[in-house]
Amino acid sequence: MTVLVLYAHDQLACPQKLLTHDEDILAALAEQGIGLQRLAPVELAEQGDWLAAGQQMLREQLPGSDYSAGELRSYEGLPAYAEATSQSIEPACQHARPLGWLLLSGAGTLFLQRGTQILAVCCEAGSLLELPADTPLSFVPRVGQGCLLLCLASTPDDLRGQPLTADPFVGLEPLDL
Repeated sequence: MTVLVLYAHDQLACPQKLLTHDEDILAALAEQGIGLQRLAPVELAEQGDWLAAGQQMLREQLPGSDYSAGELRSYEGLPAYAEATSQSIEPACQHARPLGWLLLSGAGTLFLQRGTQILAVCCEAGSLLELPADTPLSFVPRVGQGCLLLCLASTPDDLRGQPLTADPFVGLEPLDL
C-alpha cells in the first residue's frame, strides 16, 4: 500500500497531512509535478541481472517510456528493532534531468522536496515515481526489509546526482509506517 506524508519544511517533526487513498495520493503528487504508477512486480532470482529484469518490466508494462539508462541501487533494511530517523536517511541529492524511480523489491520511503513541502512517499515493489528535474530526494528502506531500487533516465549522464550543500531532510523524523 502506498502512503503519502506531507510535511512543511519548517515543521519536520509533525506531518501536516497523511494520505492513504490512491486518488488523494495521485492528486497530491500531480499537483507537485510527480507521477506515480504501479507496475506488476516481477519475480527476481536470488542472484541475477536485476537491471535487465527491471528494464524488461518497463518494456512490457510501459512500452512508450523514454527510459534507456538505469542504475540499480541495493539497500539493506534497518534492523527490525530500529526506528527510522533523519540519520538513517541517505544524504540528499538532485538530478538535472527528470528521473524515474522503480522499486523492484522490498519497500521503502522516497523523500522529496517540492517548494516548501517535504513529501514522504512510502512505496512497495512495483511503484514507479517519475520526478521533475532538480527535485531534492533521498531514500530509506523500510525497517526490517532490504530493497532494490532502479533509477531510470534517458541517458547514462542523467543518472549522476549532485549532492546538496544544505540537506532539506535534516531534522526530519519520519513516521514508521
